[in-house]
Amino acid sequence: MPSNSVVLNVQGSCSSGSSSSGSSSSGGFSLMLDSILNNNKSIFDVGQTAYMKLYKGGLNPTLRATLGTIALKRQNVYEIITEQIVFIRSNTGSLAYEPVNAGRLAPLPSDINGIEHIPIAPATSPIDNTLSEMVNWQWQGNAPNVNILFADKTITLNPRAANANPIFTGILNVAYYTTYDSIALQSQMKGAAICEAYVETITPNLTPSKNNQAGTITTNIYGSLLVKFGGNTYSAKRPVTITVKDACSQALVARASVEVDGYLVGTTAANGTVDCGSLAIGEHTLKITALGYTDSDKDTILNDSFTVPGM
Repeated sequence: MPSNSVVLNVQGSCSSGSSSSGSSSSGGFSLMLDSILNNNKSIFDVGQTAYMKLYKGGLNPTLRATLGTIALKRQNVYEIITEQIVFIRSNTGSLAYEPVNAGRLAPLPSDINGIEHIPIAPATSPIDNTLSEMVNWQWQGNAPNVNILFADKTITLNPRAANANPIFTGILNVAYYTTYDSIALQSQMKGAAICEAYVETITPNLTPSKNNQAGTITTNIYGSLLVKFGGNTYSAKRPVTITVKDACSQALVARASVEVDGYLVGTTAANGTVDCGSLAIGEHTLKITALGYTDSDKDTILNDSFTVPGM
């Protein structure tokens, strides 16, 4: 998991203060920056969008940020997770994320240390749990005959042979599908934003209280991430060059005056072009005047505006 990710897990009420970083089987959200959509950026310019992944997806969380605007963009995006889980004189481990049923098995990497893959075992095998049909796995260790139990994110190894050593050393290669929600955060101010995602339930009060409280709010799932906005102000602009032509002959028109958004940006060169510099993405007004031509805002041609396309 990248260093910029933070995982907080809460069981019961938030007031317990119980939290931990890293993977856990308690069912907490895992919130991290989306390295692909962010082009590997970890600090964002003011006005730029920071994209995040929220695992597990599809739980309709409440989103909150201390800075900027946070919004849910996509729900239940499938992703293949591959892991190598190391067991050193142990029989328990943990998956990083919760497996989901995608209707098919996630493929293991094509080559794992040159050892032939062991596909997922059939239902009649000693792997007797529903998650076994969601996780593709291969065991490389000191005990080749091992029962593997998946429960939520927890992995338990047990010997098949009676009186065998229940402690294992080896590597469990796994591949499985999980889901995440895609979240976007944008801020027009510099600073650090604490992004929160949580699911709450309300237990109604059975008897009236003095403050007429409707019920007790319990946070069941929680996750947070710190996102920083600093450095330059993000400017959604693109360089623009305008070419002026005769509407009938398509001949290039030199020495034409060009105004953009009411300001003169220059006159066209011999090749009919003028450099407007960098203009904001979106629509702009345009006026062109040239000797021997009708001003563009007085003719019948649709040439009074133009749009700078997005990146």
